[in-house]
Amino acid sequence: MSDESLFREVDEDVRRERLHRLWKAYGPYVVGAAALIVVVTAGSVLWRDYRANQRAETGARFQAALDLAQAGDEGAAAQAFAALAADAPAGYRALARLQQAEAVARDGDAEAAVTLYDSLAADDDVDQVLRDLARLRAGLLLIDHGVPGDVIQRVDPLTGSGPWQYSARELVALARLKAGDAAAAESEFQRLVEDPGTPAGVRARAGELLATIGGSGT
Repeated sequence: MSDESLFREVDEDVRRERLHRLWKAYGPYVVGAAALIVVVTAGSVLWRDYRANQRAETGARFQAALDLAQAGDEGAAAQAFAALAADAPAGYRALARLQQAEAVARDGDAEAAVTLYDSLAADDDVDQVLRDLARLRAGLLLIDHGVPGDVIQRVDPLTGSGPWQYSARELVALARLKAGDAAAAESEFQRLVEDPGTPAGVRARAGELLATIGGSGT
């Protein structure tokens, strides 16, 4: 083996190890943030829109299921949300399906949770914002439990516009980084840093990741 080939192989090994450490440092933070996205969306947007027109009994069941989830009984919470998804009014059904998938994910069954999110995302009767959130959440799970191509397939359509575009762009960049395409990841992180519409948290993470993989971060 020539000296040039040896140095190239060593450099590639170092680069892979660096990217691995980078993902281990930032990946869990981003995936963990998905739970906050779900709670904020359901609590601040969709729940507000639906609750005024739903029966008190259904609202009480939904709250009881939320209480189970907050108490850490994810299996029971998933069952309760599944029951609501089967027989509740349309607004609650959609929210229950979202929360069922979230509970299943927290209970450790990422594959089943992704299936539930994909089903919700494919349902034309569900509000588009919620369908897109399901795509994003599935992508977040697949960062750790799938392959980068599956992540990009789900969330890349969300990067052009809409309420999830910046989270989607961040996730696509992370997927490319995990796949070893540091150049494409760096380019997307740079765009996120420079885009005046990027939320502060996304911009901060993009800047840190950009600096770590060799970009300016400015």
